[in-house]
Amino acid sequence: MRPALAAIGADWGAEELRYALHKKGLSWKAVSRHAGLRGGNARKVCDLPWPRVELVVAELLEMRPEEIWPERWARRAKRQRMREAA
Repeated sequence: MRPALAAIGADWGAEELRYALHKKGLSWKAVSRHAGLRGGNARKVCDLPWPRVELVVAELLEMRPEEIWPERWARRAKRQRMREAA
């Protein structure tokens, strides 16, 4: 289901996310409502790490967040392993 624009292993960009949501008949406002946010605030997830909204977007796209944001989620997993090792 990944749009052809993205490089393998790279986080999806704003246009890729917008396109994927559009294909599902969704908008950023719909994602925001689903996440309990106002307006199109969920759009910020394109530029800023926001795990709660990332999970909502992935759920709506019927994917795992690691598939949409592989770099972000790899960094989180690495930080978690470092915390557990300390």
